[in-house]
Amino acid sequence: MSRLEAECCGDFTCFHFDVDIKNQWIWISEKTPQDYIERIKEDFDIEINGSHLFSVA
Repeated sequence: MSRLEAECCGDFTCFHFDVDIKNQWIWISEKTPQDYIERIKEDFDIEINGSHLFSVA
């Protein structure tokens, strides 16, 4: 995620996430542009969910 910070200049408004509070899991929403999904999907689940499972809603 940190590698995108410089590119996005701190503006992450185009990123959308779905949150499952009951199961404590966060998915990258399909509302997020596909090119951003491709860039973050490798690291997202490890950094956010602590698992290697790929999470795109």
